[in-house]
Amino acid sequence: MEFQNRYQIFSPEQQGQSLTAIMDILEGELSQEKAKLKQLLGFQKSNSPQVIASKERIRALTEQIIDEKRRLIGEGDEELNDLMVKFTNLQLDLEFTKDAYASALVALEQSRAEASKKMKHLVVISKPSLADEAKYPERVYILVTALIVLVMLFGIVRMTITTIREHQD
Repeated sequence: MEFQNRYQIFSPEQQGQSLTAIMDILEGELSQEKAKLKQLLGFQKSNSPQVIASKERIRALTEQIIDEKRRLIGEGDEELNDLMVKFTNLQLDLEFTKDAYASALVALEQSRAEASKKMKHLVVISKPSLADEAKYPERVYILVTALIVLVMLFGIVRMTITTIREHQD
């Protein structure tokens, strides 16, 4: 859009085609006018008004064709051939950008699909939370059990020592 607004041209290709068509029409008219001039010169003098008018028309058509050729393949920044090159480069850049964008979208969709597959294996059933009270280890049970075992061990050791002393006497 910026290119079109800057150079006030919709499509340099279409502009070139229309200029070529105009030049073809002008060249056809020029050929007809030259044939008409030859016909006029066959029976009229070269200074007759009809011959002079025909020569003037041929000169005007020739100048118009030259002007159209300058517009088509002239020199300078805003000539049509330069505009066509710039326009073609812009179109190629646009196509490249579109292709890059399309491939980025495909990669994004592939990564989303892969992430979706992985998420199926990592389903959160419930959120983790801290316990209100400790269920394990049961400290009181362990202490009572340890005390009973130690008392029994003390009893066994004491009995063994008492039995050994009785057998010594």
